[in-house]
Amino acid sequence: MPLLLLFFLFIVNLKISKNVNFTFTSITIKGFDNTKESVLINKNFDEILSTWNDHDLAYLDYFKEDYDKHGDIALFTWNDWMDINKIIEYDINGDGENESIIELCGIGGNHCPHKIVIIKDDSIIFKYQGARPLGIKPSEDNNGFYISWASAESLLDNGWCCPAWETKTKFVFTNNKFIPVSEEKIYY
Repeated sequence: MPLLLLFFLFIVNLKISKNVNFTFTSITIKGFDNTKESVLINKNFDEILSTWNDHDLAYLDYFKEDYDKHGDIALFTWNDWMDINKIIEYDINGDGENESIIELCGIGGNHCPHKIVIIKDDSIIFKYQGARPLGIKPSEDNNGFYISWASAESLLDNGWCCPAWETKTKFVFTNNKFIPVSEEKIYY
């Protein structure tokens, strides 16, 4: 009888609340990388343009807009054909200095971001490009961040725009890298 009552309360909660959250300690996120790599490119804007063909030049407006708005930091995105969707400056490793958290979107794409990078001192210190990123949010305690993402399974019934649930993975800064420590599934 108590099991039936718990089930009933769960169903009632599901009907009353639009979102139901479950926290898990097993980590399922894939596609993140802590490999440090320089964002500096030994070419300026004009040198990069001189290597482009006619097809590439069709995308010039996207890159010019990013370059005008963000300066040299925008140059590293061009090899991946991505433009900058949003930059957040926040201290996410607790060292007292802000890192640049950049959400990137594929040129002409929608449902951004498609890739997330974190930059410190002209180097990418973390990147995520997996499943379908939904966004990144700094943690409350300045040690890490949350990445919200949708798995392929959550997109099956509703398509790319409207996942049935999202997963929110918390990363913390330990031993000079960001590691996932918990996940929460949020059902809609």
